[in-house]
Amino acid sequence: MFAAAIEMTIVSTAMPRAAGDLGGSDRYAWVLSIYLLTSSVSAPLFGKLSDLFGRRPAYLAGMSLFLLGSWVSGAAWSMNALIAARAVQGIGGGAVATVGLTVIGDLYPADQRAKVQGLFSAVWGFAGAVGPVAGGLIVDFLSWRWVFYLNVPFGLIAMAMLSSSLVEKVEKREVSIDWAGALLLTGAIVGVQLGSGGHGVAGMGRLPLVASLLLAIAFYLVERRAKHPVLPLELFSHKSITVAVLVALTSGAVMTVVTNYVPLLVQGGQGATTRESGLTMTAFAIAWPVSAFLLGLVLARVGVRRAAIGGLLLVFAGSLMLARLDLHSARVWFVVATGIIGFGMGMQNTPLLIAVQSSVDWNLRGAATAAYSFARTMGATFGAIIGGAIADQRLLSRGVSSASIDAALRPGAALAPLTVREAIGDLVHVVFVANAALALVALLLSLSTPEIAMKAKPTSDGGNAH
Repeated sequence: MFAAAIEMTIVSTAMPRAAGDLGGSDRYAWVLSIYLLTSSVSAPLFGKLSDLFGRRPAYLAGMSLFLLGSWVSGAAWSMNALIAARAVQGIGGGAVATVGLTVIGDLYPADQRAKVQGLFSAVWGFAGAVGPVAGGLIVDFLSWRWVFYLNVPFGLIAMAMLSSSLVEKVEKREVSIDWAGALLLTGAIVGVQLGSGGHGVAGMGRLPLVASLLLAIAFYLVERRAKHPVLPLELFSHKSITVAVLVALTSGAVMTVVTNYVPLLVQGGQGATTRESGLTMTAFAIAWPVSAFLLGLVLARVGVRRAAIGGLLLVFAGSLMLARLDLHSARVWFVVATGIIGFGMGMQNTPLLIAVQSSVDWNLRGAATAAYSFARTMGATFGAIIGGAIADQRLLSRGVSSASIDAALRPGAALAPLTVREAIGDLVHVVFVANAALALVALLLSLSTPEIAMKAKPTSDGGNAH
């Protein structure tokens, strides 16, 4: 899971060197987003497959694809080859993350699951924190190719350990794969990706987003009739799952805005270096895993509902603080605000995941975990779209080109003209206000979270994993 999680951030550091080596910078965005795209699609698919055939074969299949994609990415001979390999890697990465969390749901009763899921969430947060630093070191001392190659030995060790250690009894039954649902879901996510811009596809306007909406409607209609749907709609008859998914969508958007636009304001608006900009986000990156780990130790006493609400209250408070900061604010206040948000994010993630997994039996736990992970990923994508749309509108109203913003963000660039820095400050302020509104929505949704019993009793499952 650490390897799959760090892939989200470590590659962004290595990509400038890879683009210079392979060429094809016009396809730069696809190398980064194709992993997000295919992992989004594979998460619900492999979650359902793990319910049908067992966790171990689903996990091993996903890890095999992840390692294959990693190896070919490292050996890529062109930008197109790298994009294709990253697509395969993303399919495996989505499986590893989803099925890994589902295995924890199988192995531990609810009271112990809080501690272990808190640890796994801490691993995810730590991976996000060290990814950019690790990527820079690997590129400087080895090569950008080793960002991918290093996954292979650790992945093989993980496969060997899980293959020999995880024992489960899966009830054999006739199954069918919902390929129509998987294809429609893929098309809907591709439309969202294209509609968000930055992929070298010009002249399409908002057409991809309209197509994505139509495909999503078709996906819903297909899932209603499928025998073994990729995303069983019966999941949403459970209030805890519906609330958790909606919170994951909104909080995922908040996370994207914070991680993308705080560095933009500090670096482009205040003239900080890339390293100084990165340090501004250190508190966010550290607070998330620390709070997730600490909460896991006391969640059984605090309760799922209070922990989720408390975490999102912190997220809203930090987001409100960001909305009050501007171009002239001391940098320390950005550190404080993002640290508060990071601590809140760590608090709300684990209890909502446990609420989701505790609401269903073994045969739906993989699909439920995947639905939650999928919602969080899509929330991050929507956050990028919302932020981008606001930024475009504000720059247009001020008569400032995006090229001017790009110039202000280049390494070693001189302090940008005041008009450009004020434009950055203005667009980021409006984005932060919208972000605070999203955080408030997430908080209000969390008030409907039902309390989940945290009793030490065996989980009811058909897989009997141990």
